[in-house]
Amino acid sequence: MDAGHVVEVTFPVLIARLAGIAAASGRQWDVAVERFETALRQAHEIPFIIEQPEVRRWYADMLIERGAPGDVEKARHLLAEAIEMYRMIGMPRHIGLAERLLAQA
Repeated sequence: MDAGHVVEVTFPVLIARLAGIAAASGRQWDVAVERFETALRQAHEIPFIIEQPEVRRWYADMLIERGAPGDVEKARHLLAEAIEMYRMIGMPRHIGLAERLLAQA
């Protein structure tokens, strides 16, 4: 990421989203938030349509796991947006993933 790469070439994905997932896995919450916020911005600026809901779903998952004040509300908002975006681009399996995560929130 520090070298300026924003998309992984062999499987198109935002590097910032992967970095957010990695930071969340290590419970480095502040770093995870920063990376997911970067990924949200990049997904819209590029635009990278498939990444827009994906970043939201993974970010919401991290927020639910972290459980800080306000995290559940933000996670629900992100998941609602992700579900709508998945519907618009025709990704029913991912709608199910996001809906199950929303039920946990």
